[in-house]
Amino acid sequence: MKKIVLGLVMLLLVVGSASVWSFRRPHSIGNMTDATLVKVSAVTVKDIPLSVSTTGTLQANQQANVSPKVGGNITSINFNEGQYVKAGTILINLDDSQQRQQYLSAEAQANLAATTYKRYLSLRKKNIVAPQDIDQYGADYKKALATQKANQITLDDMTIRAPIDGYLGAKSINIGDNVTVGQSLVTVTDISQLKIEYSLPSSYAAKVVEGQKVLITADFLPNKQWSGSVSYVSPFVDANTQTLTIHALLPNQQHLLKPGQSVNITQLLGNTAHAILVPSDAVMANINGNYVFQVKDGKVATTPIKIGEHYDAMTVILKGLTAQDKIITEGQFQVKDGNPVKIAQ
Repeated sequence: MKKIVLGLVMLLLVVGSASVWSFRRPHSIGNMTDATLVKVSAVTVKDIPLSVSTTGTLQANQQANVSPKVGGNITSINFNEGQYVKAGTILINLDDSQQRQQYLSAEAQANLAATTYKRYLSLRKKNIVAPQDIDQYGADYKKALATQKANQITLDDMTIRAPIDGYLGAKSINIGDNVTVGQSLVTVTDISQLKIEYSLPSSYAAKVVEGQKVLITADFLPNKQWSGSVSYVSPFVDANTQTLTIHALLPNQQHLLKPGQSVNITQLLGNTAHAILVPSDAVMANINGNYVFQVKDGKVATTPIKIGEHYDAMTVILKGLTAQDKIITEGQFQVKDGNPVKIAQ
């Protein structure tokens, strides 16, 4: 009887041990043979434009303050605020009655001096007058002409004209106001060409030159793009911000853009030859930096990389890959380093 009981106990121990071993047996052994299906693609090698993006503020490339060259009382205002005018358009008239009388008097004196001079020239041909008389009357005639011209200029200055093409600003004057020399009466802003002022990190100082192309977009005008060119590069770097100030000129013939608006700028810096690119979705990141997955001996291999600029949906790889490498471009989010994979055909 004891032998039977002992045999049953031994049998139970064997069965229990087998169950525990089976329970604790790693299931990953079977999973190791279940490879993840991925797609592998060669890196792209091509020449791409080198660029840097930033934002900037539009400014009027040309703006003028309209101010009188002579003082006087305003007799007429011939414009509306915000009106577009051409250079030479009469904007304001000052009371010119006194200047007109002075001009007419100077004109009469010049006409008399001219008549006298011509008469003495005729007499000189007959040897009736001395040569010095001719010199004197000739000088008098020139002086009278100069006085007439000076009065003509003063008279013309009583009519104030637009100095450039552009849009007029707000006015703070009224008919009857007395204005003084140099007083600002209204501004004229030319927006047919705008200036953009922006800054780039000092690391681009050696790459930015006058004449380079600049692409402009604006959030408030989607699907629009403008092209300008660099007109000024600061000869020094700001010591506090370590940035370089740049100006670019932008044609604006349709007047869609206004001074003061903020725009997006893409500064073209030339081309990068034989750049290595990968789809941006294939680039992974962790606390150690960026990496991509390759397949080596049927398993996933993590490859650290250094990335550069983004170009369309691609990312430039500065370090870590060669032109002959292939990377996982589909299925990369389902694998880890060392996992077995199967490459889709």
